[in-house]
Amino acid sequence: MPDPIRPERRRKPRPADPRGAAALNRNFFLIRTFLVVFGVAAIAAIGFMIHRVISDREVQGALPNLVNTRPPEFLNPVVCDLTNGISSSGVRAFIRNIGDAPASNVVETFALHLVPDKKVGIPEFDEIPQGDCQAKTSAKPFVNLMASGEETTPVLPAHLLKMPPLLSGEGAQLYGTSCFYYSDAAGAPHISCETHHFTVAGGAPVFLCDNTPKSGAFDDTPLATCGNQR
Repeated sequence: MPDPIRPERRRKPRPADPRGAAALNRNFFLIRTFLVVFGVAAIAAIGFMIHRVISDREVQGALPNLVNTRPPEFLNPVVCDLTNGISSSGVRAFIRNIGDAPASNVVETFALHLVPDKKVGIPEFDEIPQGDCQAKTSAKPFVNLMASGEETTPVLPAHLLKMPPLLSGEGAQLYGTSCFYYSDAAGAPHISCETHHFTVAGGAPVFLCDNTPKSGAFDDTPLATCGNQR
């Protein structure tokens, strides 16, 4: 019980120490600044990692892709006879890299095929050529490096692979097969082939080996293709 005679003394609250409050505010500011800087650095690091992953994927997914923008064209009319086959001065090709990466060691070959209208019972003569995308070529590259979007128009030799057993006056169909061989930045090989039918000028339905010069053009749409393109 409080003493009724002696009045109770009440303690006065101590005034706040301004130095302690300032120190507390300074510590809070330092902690907040550290958290802000750490957060910004963490976000920047995560953004860099995401950009790096996306860039790596884009680089890995970038590949060259060579195509004929239009079918090859004979430089001059061709002549065919039953003894010597087809005589040609070659074709001009129209090549473009439509991929998103350069192609290296570029080779294109062009081969002619005669398919008799009357079957002879030999598949290599009776069937439309498909091109062989498993075979390799010993031809030397005509372009060491072909950038994305680049075009070139080389002149290629055009030879008949084998003369079918045609008789005088027998009709046939002429086909041309072009094949690309090249490598990507990683050194991986790429091969693609396409076969076009040759239409004789004037609308002749067959190609005759009668020793007379013939002009015409390869059809725009290929009849057969193969390859490891995307």
